[in-house]
Amino acid sequence: MDSARLYLDDNQARHDCAEDAFANSGHTLLHAFNKEDVLQIVLGCQEKIGLAMFDHDLDNGEPTGSDIASAWLNDFEADKYPARVIVHSNNYEGSQNIVSKFKSVNINRLELGRIIGKTWLIA
Repeated sequence: MDSARLYLDDNQARHDCAEDAFANSGHTLLHAFNKEDVLQIVLGCQEKIGLAMFDHDLDNGEPTGSDIASAWLNDFEADKYPARVIVHSNNYEGSQNIVSKFKSVNINRLELGRIIGKTWLIA
């Protein structure tokens, strides 16, 4: 089963929006604000994460979404990789970098373009 959804963003308001969006979906939404959160969630998650949603630029000097993607793929076996990835970021190059990392492990992707001023990529 892959009903777990991981949401990485440094902005609480966007986490609240994601919570509202998934409220009646039947999926568990796992909130991460930084690298440590993501790695702890992946380590502790008993089911496959069906969807990971990544922001690239995180505040307070945190590692970027790209750094976190690298850590996820380097620190865990393939059974802990997400089934799909959505990248939401104002940083187009950073978004492409995240997607390239997941592409390297054969997670399919489709560029959706810009929606409301943000770049959204789906893998």
